[in-house]
Amino acid sequence: MQEINRVPRLLFVDDEHSILTALRRSLVETQWDIELADSAASALAILEQREFDLVISDMRMPEMNGAVFLETVSRMQPSAVRLMLTGFSDIHDIVSAINQGKIFSYLTKPWDNKELHSALNIAWDYKQREDERLYLQQLTASQNAQLQLLNSELESKVEERTYELKSTMTELESAHKKLKNSYQSTIAMLSHFLDQYEGAKSGNSRWCSKYVVDVAKGMALSDDSIDSLQIAALLHDVGMLGMTEEVHREAYYSLSPRARRIFQSHTILGEAALMEIEGLQDVATIISLHHEYLDGSGYPGGLKAADISMAARVLAVVCDYQACFYGRLLEGRRGSKAAKDYIREYAGTRYDANVVQVFLQCLVQRGLRGTHRRILTTEKLEPGMVLQRDLLADTGVRLLSSGYQLDGALIEKLKRIERETRSHFTLSVNADGSDMDVDLSVT
Repeated sequence: MQEINRVPRLLFVDDEHSILTALRRSLVETQWDIELADSAASALAILEQREFDLVISDMRMPEMNGAVFLETVSRMQPSAVRLMLTGFSDIHDIVSAINQGKIFSYLTKPWDNKELHSALNIAWDYKQREDERLYLQQLTASQNAQLQLLNSELESKVEERTYELKSTMTELESAHKKLKNSYQSTIAMLSHFLDQYEGAKSGNSRWCSKYVVDVAKGMALSDDSIDSLQIAALLHDVGMLGMTEEVHREAYYSLSPRARRIFQSHTILGEAALMEIEGLQDVATIISLHHEYLDGSGYPGGLKAADISMAARVLAVVCDYQACFYGRLLEGRRGSKAAKDYIREYAGTRYDANVVQVFLQCLVQRGLRGTHRRILTTEKLEPGMVLQRDLLADTGVRLLSSGYQLDGALIEKLKRIERETRSHFTLSVNADGSDMDVDLSVT
């Protein structure tokens, strides 16, 4: 990236010493680092030794004209901005020279010093912006490489696991086909990694993503907001990666003051991990705000209502409901009824009252759908059905986790496993596609 406050380096090339002297004199009061060359050959020798930000060449020179010279410069130092110095009689050569030498601009002889300064300043500004663009491009490529490395490491671990993780790979393959663009495949992988990191509560991020979408649609949020909110729900705990067992596994209410401060930093760490990834800036912002409360009692910034987006308000309600359900938020309070009572208690103070109302309605609607369970063989399975209990092999190995939504490819794979192992599976499913056991939504 361009160094801050660096003196720009200029190379002037002209076969007339008087022109070079005049150019240096016109810039004597500036901070430019100027070097002069009286021929194309001497300039090329200098370019082999130093890098320049701007190269300004006369058009008409013996041995090699300015267009050919600047074309050579474009190969030697592609980042150098190239300008042409020409007389009026050379105007007809300008168009071909610009195409041949990739020239940024040109000046005519005799020049006006103000116009010269202005042209050089414009070229220098362009050079700085181009350097910054290239730096950001390289930074993005580096981060993508790091994510690809993470994916590679995860895949190597997946290969060592049993049928449970093989079925997860099938889920990822199916999800990949449905993703709108390539970066979402990384999101799916990160979400799966977070679920595995959560251990016993694997699948919670998917549960959150389903409910935030339901609530967001009920709140009539825009499609873009819903998409960002769904991804934020999948990755909302990405900042927890690498935290100690004390912070990660223990209930929030039982953490020491120091451990609680570390835990609260996960929203900032999550934002930092995603902010510079193209297309995830809105997601990063939602994650940074999803533990802020309307009354200012949240963290990390103690923000109040006006500073908290509607998407973050939705995620706050769904996440806190889930935390309370599992007994991680308040001592002695867990389960569906306690979680609902807690959310209702703080509606209008910590939580947006409208969001709470819509969320509770969604719990009832999904809960009612969740009561329609069926026990089926693989021959009766259909895409869209959702497992309500873990599917176990005869050996006790878990093949699929509850909450997993079946698709055509997976159903065929289960049938093939039955044939190859001479097994017979029966599955407890929800035929309507509800993705969570009723206990998490119905009192």
